[in-house]
Amino acid sequence: MIKFEEHDGMLFEMLEEPTPLTPDAKMPVLVRLIQDDSPMGMYNKKHRDTIYGIRLKCFLHPIIAVFIDNDNIVNAQSWEYYRYEILGTFVEDGSKEWALYQMMQGEKICHKKFPSIMYCESDYGIMRKEMRYNYVECYMSVLAWLNRAYDNGWQIYHEPKPLLADAKVGDLCQRRDGKWVQIDRLLSIGGMPLICYEIGGLRYMNNGEQLNSKLSELGIISTEPLATEETKEWALQMMKLGNKVRNRDWDGGIHEKSLLYCQLIGETIKYNEGCSAFDVCLSDWEAPYIKNTGWQLYEPKEKPQYKVGDWIEWSEGLGITYQSQITRVSQSAVYSKGICIPLKIITKKLKPSEVVIRIGCLSGTVRPVSTNGIHIWFHLIGVDDKTIATIRISSLDTQTRELVESLINAQEEEK
Repeated sequence: MIKFEEHDGMLFEMLEEPTPLTPDAKMPVLVRLIQDDSPMGMYNKKHRDTIYGIRLKCFLHPIIAVFIDNDNIVNAQSWEYYRYEILGTFVEDGSKEWALYQMMQGEKICHKKFPSIMYCESDYGIMRKEMRYNYVECYMSVLAWLNRAYDNGWQIYHEPKPLLADAKVGDLCQRRDGKWVQIDRLLSIGGMPLICYEIGGLRYMNNGEQLNSKLSELGIISTEPLATEETKEWALQMMKLGNKVRNRDWDGGIHEKSLLYCQLIGETIKYNEGCSAFDVCLSDWEAPYIKNTGWQLYEPKEKPQYKVGDWIEWSEGLGITYQSQITRVSQSAVYSKGICIPLKIITKKLKPSEVVIRIGCLSGTVRPVSTNGIHIWFHLIGVDDKTIATIRISSLDTQTRELVESLINAQEEEK
């Protein structure tokens, strides 16, 4: 039967029978003066009370031999090594012998390579093995476990907390499909203490699996707290979420003039959507040249929805619509020859082929008629998309002619 003893805070595996201490023994070892009926044992017994006038208080008690120097063991008593016998060998922390001792004390252990597989001692000295995720349980003898176990790398098994146990709103979560999402809110179900998590529009249990769903590919596999805003750690998280970021301290110098923003694509951080001279690997984000602070979301300036010269349709209600050409644009309205048209009453931006013009008693949209590439005539089209008239451009007054020509040219540019 395997037996262990602790001495001076050190653990030793005891031998079934003591063996003589030799200079090549692996130190430290637990030793004791030989006390059997051998010549050395008889010598030790004879002199146990009178050696050099010193009483051998430890004659019946083991001591720890650290190393041998000039034939003497080195510790509190420095006597010749050949007077001692080995009682036990030192057990290193993390060794399989250490793991066995911990199980004998009632602890659960696991190997650092497989932290989800737990071993413990069951009744009758049999080892019990449990696998955390698929709930497999099996038993084996102590000898079988020792023969198969890794020599080192063992540790105390700690029952893990649920994956989302300490998660907070705003924390990042990675799904099995690789997508990063954030925790939107924590929910209590029916007033019960059970909490579920709303993440990326889906609901999850605290173990990271979807609530009432078998779509395992959308399960959460890791979490990380949201970093402090504007730090490079926060910037990396924002890129993981699919955002573009920019550092406000980029001064537009010779090496930074094109660094308007950066984004994460796969395992590469790209600047300005493909400026390869500045692309870096994801692992390089910790490099010293990456600024530590000053990061913010990149928000490109939106192009104005309307500009001078555009034609719009607008309505003040009652089903009546108007068409106007914009002559000035402000933040909340556009103007057409002094008429203020709030943006909220604009119903659509008109294509050149949708602008209705009036020529005398006729009205309709214009379509070009081309001869040898030169527009001489144009069609006036009614609401039924049929030609009302074909009119020679040169027959129009100057103002109407300029309008018709501008609409026809715009239609040509759209092609």
